[in-house]
Amino acid sequence: TENDLVLATFGRGFYVMDDYSPLRHASTEALAAAATIFPVKDGLQFNERLPLGIRENGFQGDNYWSAKNPPVGVTFTYHVKDGHTSLKDKRKKQEKEAIKAGKDIRYPTYEEYAAEQEEKGAYLEFTIRDGAGNTIRKLKTGLADGNINRIVWDGRLPYQMPVSLREPYDNIFGPPPATGYMAVPGNYTVSLSRSVDGEMTELVAATPFKLKALNSVTLPAQDRVALANFQQKLATLQGNFSAVGSKLNELDNKMRHIEKAIYYMPTPTADLVAQVEKVRDEIKSIERALYGDPYADALDQPNPYSITNRVYAAGFEMFGSTSAPTATFEEAYKLASEGLAPILQRLETLENGLVKTLENKLVEEGAPWTPGRVIKLGN
Repeated sequence: TENDLVLATFGRGFYVMDDYSPLRHASTEALAAAATIFPVKDGLQFNERLPLGIRENGFQGDNYWSAKNPPVGVTFTYHVKDGHTSLKDKRKKQEKEAIKAGKDIRYPTYEEYAAEQEEKGAYLEFTIRDGAGNTIRKLKTGLADGNINRIVWDGRLPYQMPVSLREPYDNIFGPPPATGYMAVPGNYTVSLSRSVDGEMTELVAATPFKLKALNSVTLPAQDRVALANFQQKLATLQGNFSAVGSKLNELDNKMRHIEKAIYYMPTPTADLVAQVEKVRDEIKSIERALYGDPYADALDQPNPYSITNRVYAAGFEMFGSTSAPTATFEEAYKLASEGLAPILQRLETLENGLVKTLENKLVEEGAPWTPGRVIKLGN
C-alpha cells in the first residue's frame, strides 16, 4: 500500500526507499519529454513527535545514533531532460579538454568574461496552488539534467517574518527556521518552471495532488479553514511586530551615526545634542511600550504583560496546533493588534518629525553623511 522498498542486512541495519512508484511511470516516453512530474502520492500533514524533548538527537550528542525520518509533507518526484551549463562552466570544460589535448589555453575576451560574471543563475521553480488556483507556495531548487530527483513541500504556508539576508537563527526548542503555519488539507496542484538567464519557462503544467491531515489528533479543530485563517492572522501580526522592532532598531542605529557625525562637526552643536537626546528618550519609551519595562524585570517587580509576551505566547502555542484557538489566544491576538497600532504611529511620527528635522539641520550645517540622509553635493 505504501510502495516502500525495505532492505535488511545480515548485520543490524536496514534501508528504506520511500515510495518507489514513480519508477513504474519512468517510461521511455516520460524520460524523453522535456520535463515530467510523476504522479504525486497523497501527502500527510502532522506534527512530528519529539521523544527526546527537542528535534533530532536532543541533548544526547553524536554518540547517540539515530536515523532521520523522511521529511513531513508532499514529495514531488520529477525528471528534467536538459539542464543548463553556465558560460563559466563551458569555458572550464573547454580548457580541460585543451589541456588534455596538449593545446594552449585561450584567455577569454573582455566581452566573454563580462558575460560570464553577469549571467543569471539557472534554477527550477515549483508553484503550488490551491483548488481555487491561488498560489500558496513556491519552491526553488537547482537545475540538474538527466536525473530523477525529488523535492518536498512541508505542507506549510510561506514564512511571513521580515526579510533578512542573514542566515536565520535555529532555535532547537522551536520549529526549524523560516517555517510557516500549516496549510489547509485539501486538493492542490503543482507546476514546474525553469529559469535560465532570467527567462522563466513552464515545463510541466498543473499536476493535481492531495494534502491530508494525519487522523490522530486529540482535539481536532472542527473547522480547519477557520483555524488556518486565525493562524494566518497571527502570522501577519508576528510579521508586523517583528517589522516594528526592526524599524525601531534601524532608527536607533541611525541615531548612533548621527551622534557620531555631530561629534566630528567643528561648529557649536549643543542644540543638536539636545535634539538627539530627545529622540533617544522617545525611542526608549517606545521600546518599553513594545517589550515591557526591563528594569522592573531585572528587579523582579510587577510588570504589565507586554505586547511581546502576547505575540510570542500565542504564536508559539498555535504554530503547530491542529486544534481550534482558545479564547485566551483570541484575546491575546486582539490585545496585541490593538496595542501595536499606536506604537507604530508613534514610531512613524518620531521618524518623520524630530528625526527628519534633525537630519535637515545636519545637511545645512555640513555634517558628515549618515545613513538615510539626503546627499548634498558641494560646488
